[in-house]
Amino acid sequence: MLLLLLLFAVIKEHTAVPEQKMQIPPAQGYQETITVVADRDYDPYSFYDEDGAPSGYDVELLYAIGNRIHRNIDIRLMDWSDCQTAVLQGQADMVIGIDYLPGDYPELIFSTANWSDPFVCFGKKNFHNVSDLHHKRLATIEGSGSFIVFIEPYKLLDNTTTYRTYTEALQSVADGENDYAIIRYSVGRRLTAALGDSQIRAVGPNLGNDPNCMAVRQEQLALMQEIEPAVRALTEEGVIQQLADKWLGRYVEIISFSDFLATYTNAILMALLIGAVLVFAVVLMLSRKQIALTRYENENMRRLQEYQKLLNDATNGLYEEIYEVDITHNCTTGETTKKYFANMGIALSETYDRAIRIMAENYIGKEFVEQYLEMFLPEKVLRAFAEGTNSLQMDLIMLRKEKQEHWCRISSRLFYWEADQSVRMITFIKNIDEEIRRQQALMEKASRDELTGLYNKKTVENLIRQELDRQVPGALVVLDIDDFKLVNDELGHAFGDFVLKETAGILVRHFGENNIFGRFGGDEFVFYLKNITDKEVLKQKLDEFNRKLSGVVMKDGKAGTLSTSIGCVRCLQNTPYDVLFQAADQALYRSKRTGKNKCEIE
Repeated sequence: MLLLLLLFAVIKEHTAVPEQKMQIPPAQGYQETITVVADRDYDPYSFYDEDGAPSGYDVELLYAIGNRIHRNIDIRLMDWSDCQTAVLQGQADMVIGIDYLPGDYPELIFSTANWSDPFVCFGKKNFHNVSDLHHKRLATIEGSGSFIVFIEPYKLLDNTTTYRTYTEALQSVADGENDYAIIRYSVGRRLTAALGDSQIRAVGPNLGNDPNCMAVRQEQLALMQEIEPAVRALTEEGVIQQLADKWLGRYVEIISFSDFLATYTNAILMALLIGAVLVFAVVLMLSRKQIALTRYENENMRRLQEYQKLLNDATNGLYEEIYEVDITHNCTTGETTKKYFANMGIALSETYDRAIRIMAENYIGKEFVEQYLEMFLPEKVLRAFAEGTNSLQMDLIMLRKEKQEHWCRISSRLFYWEADQSVRMITFIKNIDEEIRRQQALMEKASRDELTGLYNKKTVENLIRQELDRQVPGALVVLDIDDFKLVNDELGHAFGDFVLKETAGILVRHFGENNIFGRFGGDEFVFYLKNITDKEVLKQKLDEFNRKLSGVVMKDGKAGTLSTSIGCVRCLQNTPYDVLFQAADQALYRSKRTGKNKCEIE
């Protein structure tokens, strides 16, 4: 009964509609209004809720942007083909949920992608590769990004039928008119559940990924220049991630009981395990008298077996050293222990607490001494055992006799020895130097931007904050490559990557490796120049950098003109990082608005 109740509680918890803690109200009450169009059939991004109001990830994102830039947001949901027409003909200021297709819409300015959701096939039968689809009937909607990322490249136009809404496309699969509907994963999951046809599901591999963006007409450039910083701020504040968790997390992934079983298998197994433990506890309670009669003998046998196993592990070469201590009587015990301490130059007559202090003074890295003594002095061990601890472990740097440092793991097992009523401790020392060095190398790699070798966004922010906490004076610089999007569009992403690497290399060589350099992503670089606060010196150095960078760069027969816009703020006092970055970012935008290929210094 207890097990059934526990399983019911787990299932109820994880199949309930997720509590939507974040609720962003409509952006209203301002002097200006932005009219935005979006797909009416694009759950979980944009759709009409039960009350007939626009709802979804894109809708709440727009409200958050509107509140940030102080504009009312008038959201109008319609068929997707009508959305594109409305914004192109000037009937709306902006469209959201549009695929990143600047080549198809040269009259539009696209925002930074606000989410990425792969296209997949929804159907009743699985398939294994794209070639299987050449003889299948496919459905999608007019103007879908699936044409660019999948249908056109794989020449599937002849067997693809378009519909005005994704619901109509899915219904055609349910009615047998088509074999598969090509829809973004999250959208298809929600619409399939609403359709009520459990046979239709996401099948086969991901077909492609075209990021979702916002777009305005070219004459609305000023509006996009307000929206982009707002989206960046919402990202840094975690608002966008909270919206994604709300609308694109359990709202999409856990719709049916089968979804629950697939997602929470581990939780169910844990519930079963807990139930088994509860049953076992009941059995123990019922048979307590019988257990009491045999407990003493079984406990002693278990301790003896454990003791022998630990000794066998040590002698089989799993550990560098082993020693055993009688903590209660403050003395070492056994020939192996005496040999170990003798090799360390510790007299056999020394008490254990004295031996530990000699070890700490001569063989433990200074930064670990305090923690080492706090864990292994006799009174500390006895206190830990009395509180129910039967194992101790610590990773630290030890010094060999020749004073070479190496990482070790000290693991100790505590047990009560009935024969003399003492608390004993067996300690094993394992060399983990190679393991730690490997972990450190992986951490260093993880902190770097893979393309340029500079620090990534999270790492460079942390490093600059550390410099500011230490009150190291300097200058925070934000840099964008001018017209980098055109470089990518006209000369290709490979050439764009070459430009980014060249910029990073010149940046480090010009300012010196003792400064902190990072790439935020895209064509944006952030760096901190230590101990440079004079405005004229900064101006000279930044202009010199731009002159070094400017000009024509060539690779594989392709050529492009390279320059940057720079925003810089000096750190003359104890100023928080976020304040400095905002000031530098504003300076960068002034540099862009006043002609590019220049720097602005706060």
